Amino acid sequence: MKLQRLTGLEIEKLQQEAKELHELVEYLTSILENHDKKMQLIVDELSEIQKKYENDKKQLMMDAILFNAALIKLKEGLEYYAYSLTNNRDDAKDLVQDTFLKALIYRDKFEDNTNLKAWTYTIMRNTFINNYRRAVKSATIIDKTEDAYYLNNSSKSVSGMPE
Repeated sequence: MKLQRLTGLEIEKLQQEAKELHELVEYLTSILENHDKKMQLIVDELSEIQKKYENDKKQLMMDAILFNAALIKLKEGLEYYAYSLTNNRDDAKDLVQDTFLKALIYRDKFEDNTNLKAWTYTIMRNTFINNYRRAVKSATIIDKTEDAYYLNNSSKSVSGMPE
């Protein structure tokens, strides 16, 4: 194997390339270190966000439990109020059920530190009114024929009917 002799210029060129490679390695190392630091910051921030999310989730669960417990405490009063509106035990139970369902569905609309009892009773009253209006509307028969006047008008005698 024959060793090739390098000239001073070639050695200088190789030394320059080695120096540039060394600088490139240092630059890339610094980039990776900065990248690692940034990644660690991101991981730390994500960890904090996750902890906050878990705490918020626990708080929401606790709020839901407290809300449900407060709602259950109102059941007896709501049953009396529903019966006073409907005068029917079965309808009153249905109205209480509808009220609980709406209260649970729209729990996010309830503002903390306000009167849950008043909010729930308002839901019940509005539900009763809406159900009543719906029942009246479905029971109304509209007949637009000319004979309807005679069918619905019981005060006129039969002799008043056209022949």
